[in-house]
Amino acid sequence: MRMMKLFMTMLLLPGSILWGLNNEVGEILSFQGKCLIDSFGTGEFISPQQGDKLYVTTKLETLEKGTMDIRIFKDHISIPEETQFSLESYMKINQKSQSENWFSPMWDLIQRAADSLFHDEEHIDLVTRGREYIALNSQFFAWQDDSDVSSYGEEIQFLKYLLANHGRLDAETGEVLFEDNSMEIFYLMGAVHLKNRNFQAAVEKLEKSLAIMIHDEKEPVYKQKMYLFLAIAYYFSDNSARAREVFKQLDLDKLDRESRIIVNWLMEAQYLDNGSEVPLLLLKQLNEDLAGEEELRQAHSLFLKAKMK
Repeated sequence: MRMMKLFMTMLLLPGSILWGLNNEVGEILSFQGKCLIDSFGTGEFISPQQGDKLYVTTKLETLEKGTMDIRIFKDHISIPEETQFSLESYMKINQKSQSENWFSPMWDLIQRAADSLFHDEEHIDLVTRGREYIALNSQFFAWQDDSDVSSYGEEIQFLKYLLANHGRLDAETGEVLFEDNSMEIFYLMGAVHLKNRNFQAAVEKLEKSLAIMIHDEKEPVYKQKMYLFLAIAYYFSDNSARAREVFKQLDLDKLDRESRIIVNWLMEAQYLDNGSEVPLLLLKQLNEDLAGEEELRQAHSLFLKAKMK
């Protein structure tokens, strides 16, 4: 039945797409629970098998209690449960890095910003309390006292556990295990998806965090970073209009220098892509922030040369 579905799907594909499918980019290493694969991006999802080939057009989905380990070229990726994953979205960064020699330093900057959140002071209480409770009460987690949450799958699993237990009372003490931190948890989830190049999932989680913030009229200390990551996720999801709207919500004076570089650089790219003149104030701020950052400054020069061709 599975092979028949696969065969019928291939029959319906245009020849140009079929030719491109010969260029596999990875494979499914293993999976657990309920998972789905749409090899050719047609919307026809079927159950996967270990060793299934992956192509640029492939879309993957894990349902509740489903996880998947895949390889894309040399990258090994653990996809957490209840996650949609597009290879085209993931590979966009690889392609830009290979075709545009200015891009890698920019993406490294974005990854560092997202990766730092588990160590930021404003989130340390949530993360520490979560790790302590998981270490004491769950056989499914094996955190060491000095360990870092490292992989994509582990980070999302960790955050989903916190989300499921916020507001829950300890059976013995009657104390609240975690305050209602759903806004913060969705924010962290969005950042994890972003740094792992799953831009649609990042948009979904960050929008949830933003909706809670607006509904509850909150002003979290990470508000500006939330806008920053949402704008980046929109930008790489090819939604430039929404990215511009969110960029306008940012208060650059409240961002650190590296975050300002990301904002101004991506805004500059949007102006140039639209054939518009870049505001002088933006250029001035970007040049000031790039001073002393030799690698980034050189990358920016290459970026300008590429855009001016």
